[in-house]
Amino acid sequence: MALAWLLQSGTCDVALVGASSLKQFDGNMGSLEFRLSDEEMEELRKISKLPAPYPMSFWNVFCYPDSEFYGGLR
Repeated sequence: MALAWLLQSGTCDVALVGASSLKQFDGNMGSLEFRLSDEEMEELRKISKLPAPYPMSFWNVFCYPDSEFYGGLR
């Protein structure tokens, strides 16, 4: 499923895979034929989203009025 998601996500051109047995290799190649639905792709996209890097991570926490850490205008 992970390989199918990676290849279907549109953010990956190449996936390097390794296998220690022919059975693992066959499983990896099976991901080329496996298709996730749009709903499954969206769910996986949501749970794998990375947090924003600095400075946006700081901004999102401290600079919005609805944040519990908002200090107001000074």
